[in-house]
Amino acid sequence: MIETTKLLSRRLGRIKPVIAPHLDPNPRILKLADFMPNKSAALKMLTNRDWMAPVAPKLTNGWGMMLNDTLGDCTCAAVGHGVQLLTGVSGAPVTPTDAEIATMYQASGWDPNNSAATDNGWFISDALDYWMKTGLAGHKIFQKIAVNPQNPWEVDLALEIFGFASIGIELPIDFQAQNGYWSLTSDGVSGNGAPGSWGGHNVIVAARTPVNRRIVTWGVGEWVVTHAVFPAYVDECWAVISNDWIANGTSPSGFDRAGLIAAAQQVSQ
Repeated sequence: MIETTKLLSRRLGRIKPVIAPHLDPNPRILKLADFMPNKSAALKMLTNRDWMAPVAPKLTNGWGMMLNDTLGDCTCAAVGHGVQLLTGVSGAPVTPTDAEIATMYQASGWDPNNSAATDNGWFISDALDYWMKTGLAGHKIFQKIAVNPQNPWEVDLALEIFGFASIGIELPIDFQAQNGYWSLTSDGVSGNGAPGSWGGHNVIVAARTPVNRRIVTWGVGEWVVTHAVFPAYVDECWAVISNDWIANGTSPSGFDRAGLIAAAQQVSQ
């Protein structure tokens, strides 16, 4: 079940993979850990980064719901928000239309003519594959990279280098009452605090401070997630390589893409 309760304006829709991608032995899954510097070098690269800040003022209609108020298409909404961010940091942001989001969600098996029976969510990896092979709003990614969500500096390094991290989070029922700020409650990770007791969700993390990370979800940027939430509830994380982000050989943070592109080509064979 992707949701215990279908809340108006707050649908979920992420299906949890059998094996977390950063632990999957499949050699065709590119892993950020294979390309990371040592911890000391990685920490020197990290900043209190906010990639949403230069994008949000350019979004005349905000980040947009991307149909995730009525459909369990959070995986598609996360891709849509990723397109906005990757195109918007250095240029004019591209916002996918609802029709384009709906077409993407149909690739999951959703049938708009039989929505009640087919609105069953999607795997993040499949949504990213669609972005890579088919594209959304005319934009594609080059490759997806598995990130260890239990390693905080690996998540933050992905954010620093690639603009955002796409996370799978097993939301507890307790979070239904938390608007714009997710943190652990007195329930801890039991009872209404149990991971996945509400359902699985997919969002993009695009900003970091010393005490929290911030996400885009349900059309809202600057949704705060405390650092303690990650080890408790986040079990899947991805970064993506995009030509929209890495223009002229380097990203806005100055990262050289050549090595990762070469490795991604090998994995894609």
